[in-house]
Order: sequence, then C-alpha cells, then structure tokens
Amino acid sequence: SIADIQVHEGPSEIRRIDQQRAVLISANVSGLDLGTATSFIQQALEGTDVPSDVSFVIGGQNKEMETSLDSLRFALALAIFLVYIVMASQFESFIHPLVIMFTIPLALIGVIVVLFATGVPLSVVVFLGMIMLAGIVVNNAI
Repeated sequence: SIADIQVHEGPSEIRRIDQQRAVLISANVSGLDLGTATSFIQQALEGTDVPSDVSFVIGGQNKEMETSLDSLRFALALAIFLVYIVMASQFESFIHPLVIMFTIPLALIGVIVVLFATGVPLSVVVFLGMIMLAGIVVNNAI
C-alpha cells in the first residue's frame, strides 16, 4: 500500500485557484524519495476515471525540485559553454577545444551508468557533482 489514509476535517471554505474550485490534498511520505513517490502518485492518478473538467497538479516540494533541477541543467550547460569559450580563446582555435570537450559526454555516460547500477536517483547533489566532473575531465584532457 502506498499510504495510510486519515480523514480530517478542515476549515469550511471553498478554495479557488485561477477562478476554479480546487481541493488541496497533502501527504507526508516516509521511506521513499520525492521522485519515486511522485511517480507512484502519477501512476495512481492515471488509473482513475474522472470527468474531463477535473485536472490534477502535483506541487509543493515536487515543483521546487523540478525548478532546482531545471536551473542546474542550465548551469551545467552554461559551465560547459564557458569552458569551451575559455579554451577557444586560449588555444586560438575552435577545433582543439571541441576535441578536448568530447571527453565530457563520455564522463556523463559513465555517471549515468553508475547511477543506474547503484539505483541512485538524479538529485541536486548529483548535478553539482556532474558540473564539477565536467571541469575535472576537461582539465585532465588538456
């Protein structure tokens, strides 16, 4: 079972979001990471038969996690681009930095394989490590 359901009375109010009636359901998850819990909830919601005018939105910490991961993806791409620009100016060539930068995808493939093998989900700490790994790999390739 995913949850132990407890029904509590809340304040008597009609909650609205963007002029639409809304119901807020909150949960405290123990024993699962946020990504796994969210995927379980999404699978359970997909299996329900609801009217066409009803929609589900998962927010809270999940939304914050998605925002953080999006910003870290941008930071990773920006770091790779800036490293390329610095090397292009140092080597006075556009081709030589590309050869050196080719080591970054190989390192990221290794990260994905290790994460999959150990069962560790992508997280903020993993993305910070990937950003540092990109710098280390380029430094060693030079």
